[in-house]
Amino acid sequence: MLDCAVEQIGRNGQTIEIARTASEIERIHASRRIAAVLDIEGSFDLDGDTAVLREMYRLGLRSVQLSAHNWTSNYVDSCCSPPKWGGLNDRARIFVREMNRLGMVINVSHASDESISQTVDISAAPVVATHHGLRVVNDIPRNMPDWLVKKIAAKGGVIGFQLGNDFHNRKAFDWRSHHAGKPFWDTSAILARGTNLSIAELDRLVAPQFPMLPGDLPEDIRMTVDEWVAVVDKAIQLAGEDHVSLGSDFDGGPPLPRGMRDVRDLGMITDAMLRRGYSEERIRKFLGGNLLRVFRQITERSR
Repeated sequence: MLDCAVEQIGRNGQTIEIARTASEIERIHASRRIAAVLDIEGSFDLDGDTAVLREMYRLGLRSVQLSAHNWTSNYVDSCCSPPKWGGLNDRARIFVREMNRLGMVINVSHASDESISQTVDISAAPVVATHHGLRVVNDIPRNMPDWLVKKIAAKGGVIGFQLGNDFHNRKAFDWRSHHAGKPFWDTSAILARGTNLSIAELDRLVAPQFPMLPGDLPEDIRMTVDEWVAVVDKAIQLAGEDHVSLGSDFDGGPPLPRGMRDVRDLGMITDAMLRRGYSEERIRKFLGGNLLRVFRQITERSR
């Protein structure tokens, strides 16, 4: 997959280029092209293998999500499956330190509370949680408790906010769970298909699900963009405006706020923040400035 991304981006250099540092993001953006940061969500494929991590780094990978989506891997516990390690095991600790050494962003979304806390403790650099919500708003394990939000922020990290209703709207979460017969993070059916499938067989099973369009939800239950920004505001009051970011996750499945279709409607968030009285500086931090700051700190530090 990484090789495919590098090859496709290389064939479309007139519109997009891989960015390995914050300065490269700024240079590419100034040329009116897309800056692509290579990231892997759910690093269970790597199995905590630092040799594979280094090879992927050489291909341009600069960000790795520790937890294997919603199930526990061979080195780190997930938020939404039975724990095996009490957070991180020794292999995970080596993996985190190697990411620090290389200058790679550590993403803790989908990890358990213990995994997140232990990662923040041992990492020499800030960590990010790219697509989360607040547990105080919707008490589900995929969301983050206040003490962890503060802990990530205290070390300079950033919490990105997922756009889907299921994270921030309890009525929507309950409605969707009832109609699906399970919460959105339940991946047990995947394991039930068997663990000895080839990559080709897995592709045939999974590919028809993509692009993963937002799920159905009655309009009277769907939260407004202003209500979504109110959740972001709670996080800003908790962690400060330097530590909160847009997380989007457009292809993640949970239905978007009322009236929002896809990336073309991001301006609705800006409008809602202006109505709330946010300054231009705060909005710019939220829409990318905070993540760019952390990316610069991690990728451009002196070795």
